Amino acid sequence: MELLDEEFLVLNQVDLRYAVDARTLSRVVGMKPERIEEILSRLARLGHLRRDEGGWALTEKSREIVRAHRRKLLEKLGEEGRKSLKKLNKRMEDAGFYLKYTVARHQLGADGPLRIVESMEEVHRELTAVINELSKLLPYFTIYLPRLEHALLKIKEGDYLYIDWHPDSYHFVYFELHADLLNYLREDEG
Repeated sequence: MELLDEEFLVLNQVDLRYAVDARTLSRVVGMKPERIEEILSRLARLGHLRRDEGGWALTEKSREIVRAHRRKLLEKLGEEGRKSLKKLNKRMEDAGFYLKYTVARHQLGADGPLRIVESMEEVHRELTAVINELSKLLPYFTIYLPRLEHALLKIKEGDYLYIDWHPDSYHFVYFELHADLLNYLREDEG
């Protein structure tokens, strides 16, 4: 089955989360709730989604379809594009290391608010650059940027739950972003 871009976007996010409700999907992918409901209904009718604990989960059939779609996107990138993904992953991991260091310093109370904000801004500059490069290869990766920007804004406003605790915290969104990229790298390895 050939997936439409928005169908892949929805299935990919369900794959990253294992089970997710429509409202969360709408927020994460930036689509209107009505459109998400239409897509979910269609995918459920086709046997690609099933209800799971108040949300939606992939079926075995759809899990393979998502993987096949990733492989197709990788093929379109060619050898140079796949090499670029690996380089971008390295940069993302480096930024992630600094993010985890900052989160740990925050959790331990080792850095004050000003230093935490400065560190988060530094991480954000690098991740923004990585996402911009990544979106040239896989355009849908831009969905992560508004959520990271929102989390950073909340942190600057003093809402430190957006560092690592809130469901849309900077750390959590980074984790989703990196897991999404790693799914491609795993497909590329075979």
